[in-house]
Amino acid sequence: MRMSTLTAFVALGAFAAVSQPSPAAADESTAVAGSLSNVRATENDGFGELKWGADLKAVYARFPELKKLYPQAKVAGLLKSGQTVVVETKLTFKGVAYPGKLALDAEGLTRVTIEVKGEEDPSVTVDKLLDPILGDLSVPDEETPDTRVWKGTATVVSVTKTREVGRFRLDLSFYPKAKYRPENAGGSLGIE
Repeated sequence: MRMSTLTAFVALGAFAAVSQPSPAAADESTAVAGSLSNVRATENDGFGELKWGADLKAVYARFPELKKLYPQAKVAGLLKSGQTVVVETKLTFKGVAYPGKLALDAEGLTRVTIEVKGEEDPSVTVDKLLDPILGDLSVPDEETPDTRVWKGTATVVSVTKTREVGRFRLDLSFYPKAKYRPENAGGSLGIE
């Protein structure tokens, strides 16, 4: 987690750990109206109908349940002071509802992360886990045993697998291409 970028974390609600949901288990009330379910995630200029840079008003209009957990005036004040705010809600991607997070800064929506959790199984690779979720994406542009990155024309999709005791969590993050910065990128260490 980049602490310099993430200056405010607003977390008043929590989600229980869930196994990867099936499309049949998708919560229809959270389905994205006009969702671009057939558009590759790297080609969509945003997440669902929310465009990158969508302001706080547009985000709250799309997710009215946020008003109960994160008072809009308080979040607006944090954004106005130059902080980045992360709010948690249920997000629908390709018809399946997942626990997720929306990150906003002074320029609007800047990152969306969905979480997939399940039981650890040595025979299940990251690729097998991702195939039903991101199966429309080709070979990743960057790949390590526990990470994948796809760089599209509008959006970058980054996946990180985190191991827990007997379980795993996949964080699928969506960024506007202009704002994506690899985790290992950074400034000089000052060593000459």
